[in-house]
This record gives sequence, structure tokens and C-alpha cells, in this order.
Amino acid sequence: EEDKYCIPLMSHHVVEETSIGNTEYTVVITYNQSHHKKAPITIYINQHQNQLMGDYIYTIQDSSTFINSADENDQLKLLNQQLVAKYKVPIYLSINTTTSFSNVEMFQTITQLINSVQDSNGERQ
Repeated sequence: EEDKYCIPLMSHHVVEETSIGNTEYTVVITYNQSHHKKAPITIYINQHQNQLMGDYIYTIQDSSTFINSADENDQLKLLNQQLVAKYKVPIYLSINTTTSFSNVEMFQTITQLINSVQDSNGERQ
């Protein structure tokens, strides 16, 4: 007999190779708002050929905590707060890069990837 209490926890897992500014990145986004509307989103953005782990931040509502950073990065904090404001869920964000980047371009890239999967699955944004 099938267990009626067993709910599959399938997460959306997006992996995309993309250029942001003049730098090539691998972007990995994992989320599952279809199971629980407040489930966190995890976002890893790694510059190609970069072996170092960059800043890692967790933001819920208007509170941010740096998990892997000696110095708080205001640019990363602002980007994550903007993403949390848009999606209204907690977000883990890690950006590993040796170059500067535009928050506008990062925000647009992240939201386009999430929205493209939501659109293809018929989910609301």
C-alpha cells in the first residue's frame, strides 16, 4: 500500500553557465516553493577557474548573517536583501569571484533563471 503521508520533496535545481559582465560563471540555484511557500532558496555563483570560496550570506526578512566571511560585504548583503524582498523567502547566497560585478546584472541573471523554471512549470512568481 502506498504511504499517503510520504510527499516527494523534489527541488528545482538550475545549473547554468553564463556571462555576467565580462566574466564567465556557473550559477546553481536550488529551491522548492511548491512544497512549502517559505522554503529557502540557495544560490551559488562561481567564477570559472576560481578555486576559492567567497562570501556566503544568509538573509531572512531584513536580517543578514555572513557564514563564511571575515569582513562583511555590503554589496553582497544588499543584493541578497533585494532577492529576499522579491521572493519573500530566506535566501542563502554565495558569490565566488575575483572580479567586481554589478548587482543589477547579478540580480537580473538570478531572477531570470528562477523565473524561467517557474514559467516552464506553471508556478506563480
